[in-house]
Amino acid sequence: MRTRVILIVLVLSLLLGLTACGGTLPVPPAGGQPGKETQAASGTTAATDAPAPVYQRPQGADSVKTLLEKSLDFLHSDCDYSKIADVHDQLASMANLLIIMEYGSNFATETVTEISWEQAVERAKLLFLDAESLRARDPELADTVMEWNNAQDPAELVNRFVEHIRESFRSGTINESNPDYEKLSQLLTDADKGTDYIWTNYPEFFQGVQAPGMVIGLDGALERMRRIADLREESGDLAHFKTLELEYRPENSQPGRNGGIYCYDMGSLIDGHSTWSIDMLYYVENEVYYLIGFDYAVGGVGG
Repeated sequence: MRTRVILIVLVLSLLLGLTACGGTLPVPPAGGQPGKETQAASGTTAATDAPAPVYQRPQGADSVKTLLEKSLDFLHSDCDYSKIADVHDQLASMANLLIIMEYGSNFATETVTEISWEQAVERAKLLFLDAESLRARDPELADTVMEWNNAQDPAELVNRFVEHIRESFRSGTINESNPDYEKLSQLLTDADKGTDYIWTNYPEFFQGVQAPGMVIGLDGALERMRRIADLREESGDLAHFKTLELEYRPENSQPGRNGGIYCYDMGSLIDGHSTWSIDMLYYVENEVYYLIGFDYAVGGVGG
């Protein structure tokens, strides 16, 4: 039992060492095999005819006032997504996130000259593909997604773990007195079957040591970005605005620094010992208004 504990601690160390600093969306199937995107990156399995991303825009609203009313309903309801589902454009939300990810700037409040809003929306469609398809169509973007999310490469994790077990067998640290001896011996025998196989068939050596919030693989990184785009990831912070009250004032709306999107100042409130401020981001096309998301900040009381 003591050896099992040592193994888990060692694997955790390896994990930490890997850490670097109503529309319809196509979503990859759950339970995809981690490590598959690594094969695609090597050019051995990536398909050159990866499917083109598809996106259906929501219905939208007839005015900024309607967007504001729906946004307030959303905030007051503990972030019940159904309150904004008909006006919230998840693709636009992902485009805004892509700009932040690739250029370290907020399109609504800072000037970005490298990309237009229209280009960002088109590029963001790729982030709704599965990991293998994204690798095939835009490997550079796939790498950026991994890096921005501090995602752990499961293939690298498996390879380091297998090498550690192999050395432990050679040194005698793992021997027949170890309760996992047979299982680990079989793992080494299966090592040439690939990282996908090891990850899938020996999950007990990996799942128990994943730190809370750790992102594994490109599929995991893409899922996290989708959670941000549909506001699931930020629902905890947005809950601070549950008591926010305001009336629509057209002068509170202004175009973003680059145009294309607009920012409505929803004001601020004091929650506990902090002051929370929030803006509503939206865009207009053919006289239809679409919600992008929210830009919020927190500071000390009176700050």
